[in-house]
Amino acid sequence: MNQYFCIMKKTFILITLAFLLCVVSYAQQTPVKRTEEYCELRTKRPLFSGKLVAEVDYGDGDKVLKDEQGKSVEFSSAIGVLNYMNSLGWELLNVHVWVNDGDGYTYYVMKRKLE
Repeated sequence: MNQYFCIMKKTFILITLAFLLCVVSYAQQTPVKRTEEYCELRTKRPLFSGKLVAEVDYGDGDKVLKDEQGKSVEFSSAIGVLNYMNSLGWELLNVHVWVNDGDGYTYYVMKRKLE
């Protein structure tokens, strides 16, 4: 009988220590501070239009690029879009092209520093 209690006591202590270590290790985690943010920019030219429209994905779906007044911004060329994004603090990282059924889309991956 005494041997049974000794085994149970040791098992209880081990389980308690394991639980406490899990709680303590979880409490030690600190949120990671982001230093940069990324976006993917896609340009498209609407049918019968000479202007480019840019769509930006900040990680929550595509959104048409808009100015401070909320109007969609149109550009004459992709370089105009890149210059506009650079004026907002974005830096170009990568460019890739995707072609589907003859339609070509150019994607620009960009980043900027967070303060």
